[in-house]
Amino acid sequence: MTTQDPPPVFQFTRINGHPEQAISVADRGFAYGDGLFETMLYDNGDVPLLARHLARMVSCAARMGITLDEPTVRTEVGAIVTDLRNHAIATARIKLTATRGQGGQASYPAFDLKPTLVVDAQPHTPENEPTAVAAITSPVLLPNIAMLAGIKHLNRLPYILGAQCAGRNNGQEVFFLDQQHRLIESMHHNIFF
Repeated sequence: MTTQDPPPVFQFTRINGHPEQAISVADRGFAYGDGLFETMLYDNGDVPLLARHLARMVSCAARMGITLDEPTVRTEVGAIVTDLRNHAIATARIKLTATRGQGGQASYPAFDLKPTLVVDAQPHTPENEPTAVAAITSPVLLPNIAMLAGIKHLNRLPYILGAQCAGRNNGQEVFFLDQQHRLIESMHHNIFF
């Protein structure tokens, strides 16, 4: 692919082991943000650090009371990887999402729910990383919920609002602070001191 070629257009999605594109409106992930995700790079037939991604996903799901079977999750990611290989896709972004499933009354989930597992692959075009980026600090402070620390949960509203601020201010990067105004993380880049 040359620099003038448009990125490939594709999307491979599996929901609970089947090639599908839609999730039920009754799913708790859709209705309440009751779930978590993991984003992985597919690069020329391989998913770097796959074992670590899956271990974190299963571990964080367990902390949320969602039971995921790691071999099943690995099989579903493997099916998407096979699709990417069969279509000669060089690079892609694979997003693995698990929700608590369907059921319960409003904020009270039932205890015997079957999780929903979504594996989705879409184009990823590696960008040339600039040597410096413009940055702004989000006026939206991240909530301090120790129980959710380290979990990439589906409720991303503070990040979405922060990204909107960046768009309005033409910022390339957004820094997020906690409730005590301490630097926690950035939207896209790693921070090293």
